[in-house]
Amino acid sequence: MIKTGNISAHDVDSTKIKKSNQKQGKMHMDCTIKPNVTGVTEITKLFELANEQAVKLQETLDKISKATININVEPIFTRKED
Repeated sequence: MIKTGNISAHDVDSTKIKKSNQKQGKMHMDCTIKPNVTGVTEITKLFELANEQAVKLQETLDKISKATININVEPIFTRKED
């Protein structure tokens, strides 16, 4: 429930307003909602950092997938005496 002064969001019901209007005459009500949002800057920075890291990871994975590994075997013979 959002409280704004004496009026709550729960009280803004057309039937309740009509009943109030009948009891008190015409009622005029202005409601301004001011959002109070925090943390958006931090989240945005974290998303940008995650995006940079994802790009770097993709570049690294691309390099790994293009890399070749060569394994050469050189036989070494030794003479064994009985």
